Amino acid sequence: MSVSALKTFRILCLGISLWGAADVARANPAATCADLLSVALGIDNLAIELPSKFSVKALLEKNADMAIYPDFRDEESIEGFIDANPFAGFITLGERLLFATRNPKVVRALTQPFDGPPAFAAGVELRQLAIEELPDYAVFDFSKALFMNDKIRALHGTFAWDEGPNCWNLCKMYKGWARTAYATSPEEFALWVDGPFSKPIVKPDSMFGIRPEAGQIIVVRKRALDSTKKSEVHGAIALGHGLVFTKNGYSHEAPYQVSTWEEMLKLYLPFLSNMVELREMRDFAEVWAEWRPKLNPELVRVYEAWQDFEAKHAALFIVTKQRQPDTPQSVYRQVDQLRAALRREFGPIIEKHQRKLRDVAEPGEPEKVEKFFWELLQLRVTSDFL
Repeated sequence: MSVSALKTFRILCLGISLWGAADVARANPAATCADLLSVALGIDNLAIELPSKFSVKALLEKNADMAIYPDFRDEESIEGFIDANPFAGFITLGERLLFATRNPKVVRALTQPFDGPPAFAAGVELRQLAIEELPDYAVFDFSKALFMNDKIRALHGTFAWDEGPNCWNLCKMYKGWARTAYATSPEEFALWVDGPFSKPIVKPDSMFGIRPEAGQIIVVRKRALDSTKKSEVHGAIALGHGLVFTKNGYSHEAPYQVSTWEEMLKLYLPFLSNMVELREMRDFAEVWAEWRPKLNPELVRVYEAWQDFEAKHAALFIVTKQRQPDTPQSVYRQVDQLRAALRREFGPIIEKHQRKLRDVAEPGEPEKVEKFFWELLQLRVTSDFL
């Protein structure tokens, strides 16, 4: 079989399994991104047991399809990990999350933090491993930690389908407000985190005194020195225990990954003009169950039709453990044509209702919520991305 024929065969086989994700979404309008990803990726959590001491190279030779990030297949990549993580770093090995550190105090701080419950359920031990390629590091398996929920397990160590999907989109996917990976605009993210289903968390004024709690959305913004205007810089999900879940940039090479709170601060707060906010965001499924019966039926129809489109997009452009997905141009054209048709149909409807709501002199909570959803739709349907 030729290389091109093999690629076509793989794409066809992948497509057959991935469209199952869209079936899940249609059967359950409140399906989360984790539901869709679990169906598409066929996740089998922790299928391969790791010995207490092992060589990553030898493990990969026996399990050629096992994904790993960072790559440990040659000396250069191993040295790169050590140089980038002189004190501690994370390794994604298949569906496992390993934490390698030269400082055991770090691990004690993670498993028994001063500001929250332990990272592991009662009876579940933190397992210590030894990796031959990292003789100076103590390695711990965090795969069974409480913060490794289905959403994190489905996404960690994966790569977006192309350039574009970013940290703001990750936050929306995590809370169920987006069903696929796309380039979320700063305007869309700001509307969401400042919207009616967001609760600001009051924390100490010093950014290094903040200790986010699990599930909170971390918002990094830049404040202009001569005004109160803010611009979006970064978004991440707090896991508790000094950890965050993040995607650092829109590049395809930037994976979805677990990182430490301190590393995130070093990366995104180099300037005094940047500031951190913490938000408690309600999950979409909870919000939709409450508000769907109260909303304009036309809004419900349009919003759910767009969600169905996002589910179809997710089925075609699923995140992957591989760095370079093979996506034929015909798939891009198919999605573009569907999006263009929805834009032609929904654009006038959205504008009509937005004009109507602008004329309401004293809007109550129902009008404010409806306006919020129409504005979200307007930003999504008219976006040049997805």
